[in-house]
Amino acid sequence: MQKIMSREDALEIIDQSDFGVLSLSDAEGHPYGVPLSMVRKGDWLYFHGRKGGRKMGIIGRGCRAGFTCVAALRGVPVRFTTLFRSAIAEGGVELVEDRQEQVEALRLLSQKYAPEAMKYFDREIGKSLDRTAVFRMKLEMLTAKGSLEKKG
Repeated sequence: MQKIMSREDALEIIDQSDFGVLSLSDAEGHPYGVPLSMVRKGDWLYFHGRKGGRKMGIIGRGCRAGFTCVAALRGVPVRFTTLFRSAIAEGGVELVEDRQEQVEALRLLSQKYAPEAMKYFDREIGKSLDRTAVFRMKLEMLTAKGSLEKKG
């Protein structure tokens, strides 16, 4: 049985997820969904990409978006169902312009996905920051639901 969960549960699901799917709509109203690595700091979700491209074009003009994460998924074949915990966020997305905030967001992403390589972070950021776009999404509306009890 599915149950609606709290905002705190939704934030925990986002933090535990390896990736999420950003859902946007372009100027012509065409849907665009892209899987992304992300990290949360407070009520902001940070992600990155290359400068240019479809995602940059949509976000660059200012937009609202949805972001979906699934932290746990386990099939139950004998019941023809799955057990899961998922969160959906909605909010405004924008390009991060401040260089210090860009570096901090990329540092948080690197700590999440490559903690063993942090000794190389400063060297790599020096080589790649000028060609990297950093985005942030305000977590204005959050919902979570699940059928899988959390561990602990």
